[in-house]
Amino acid sequence: MGEVQYLDLHKVELYGWHRSRSGNDIRRYQELIRSGSEAPPIHVCEIGPDEYTLDMYYTVNRGLDNALLDGGHRRAKAYYEERVPLPVILSNKAFAVPPERRVPISKMELVD
Repeated sequence: MGEVQYLDLHKVELYGWHRSRSGNDIRRYQELIRSGSEAPPIHVCEIGPDEYTLDMYYTVNRGLDNALLDGGHRRAKAYYEERVPLPVILSNKAFAVPPERRVPISKMELVD
């Protein structure tokens, strides 16, 4: 496992592939953050200066429909909303979200 780093999501852009996630799930992560706990680090790929994507490795290598996996979307959005640096581990760029599927975490909608 690589070294944990911290991304300030208000200073860098982080992309995922989901356009929306459950607001209830994200609020649970926000409560965890507020309690002083830290969620497990998310694997991300650096794609440019101050640009990252969530790592699609687990989806690709396990052959699962990406709708079944979070990939870190909920955790990332909770950390973004709480303005707390996100714990991450840098991964191989080969598993970056393709440009045509990138959705900024900052613009991901909360639905219930």
